[in-house]
Amino acid sequence: PGLRAVAAVALQRIPGDAGLAALREAVEDPSFEVRANAALALATRGDSAGVSVLRDLIARDTYEQERGRDAAKFAEARRISESRVAAIDALARLRRPEDRATLAALADKESDLAVREAAMKALEGWN
Repeated sequence: PGLRAVAAVALQRIPGDAGLAALREAVEDPSFEVRANAALALATRGDSAGVSVLRDLIARDTYEQERGRDAAKFAEARRISESRVAAIDALARLRRPEDRATLAALADKESDLAVREAAMKALEGWN
């Protein structure tokens, strides 16, 4: 999965439909890291095909499930926080009205201050 995860990041630089098609396919990959990188790359390109993966990246229980598969995965709280912040930034970039409530809840009640701050920043200027 490591090489596929890196490839998903590289695909965001391929212009046109070929890169988008490959990223959309990658959000269905069995590897969490590949799906995550593909969803983040799609959002960077303004494509919402990976929104369900972005929502998974925001959810704390996703990381518990991944650690259940591999205890070394996401063992550091900092890494989890960084992943969640990246997903918040990606959702903010897409500005989908249906994601506003999720971000508002994080801005209001999230205990991870970096995540909470990212959600508050994401909501700035959002009508």
